[in-house]
Amino acid sequence: MRSRILRFPDADGLRPTSDRIRETLFNWLQNDISGSRCLDLFAGSGALGIEALSRGASEVQFVESNQQVAAALQDSLDELAQDAAKLDVTTAEKWIAANQNAGAFDIVFLDPPFDRGLANDICQALVKFSLVQENSLIYLEDSSPSNPGELPEDFAQLRSKQAGQVSYALYQYQGNL
Repeated sequence: MRSRILRFPDADGLRPTSDRIRETLFNWLQNDISGSRCLDLFAGSGALGIEALSRGASEVQFVESNQQVAAALQDSLDELAQDAAKLDVTTAEKWIAANQNAGAFDIVFLDPPFDRGLANDICQALVKFSLVQENSLIYLEDSSPSNPGELPEDFAQLRSKQAGQVSYALYQYQGNL
């Protein structure tokens, strides 16, 4: 798939993952992305999930609560003719609670609003409702310059970096320790 510019509305709090961070993330995931089932929570522009599809993910579930942003994301998915993509317009918390039988995802992209401190609670819910399994990978972005988020102890940090004011990390769910 050739490079495309994603168009999305100027929405409060929307901050797409930069090209530099996205390139690093997908270098980290290069051996895991092909054939994977991915969950893009707080999808925003959908850049992470769309990149996953372009690199061979078999399925991406997008979750975005902002109607206007979700409409722009759906337009992008339609333009790219992505049959392996599904978009639900709801909050991450409501989607998780309503999809307890969705099965485990191999990779979860977690880029919540920086000021809400949701990462730990979301990861606990992913475990509680069996949306991750042992060895699932979780990508997390955060604004903290020294700490890319606090996750439960059964999520082992594999890699982390910082770009400007954004910290980002890749975790692996280790199962119930």
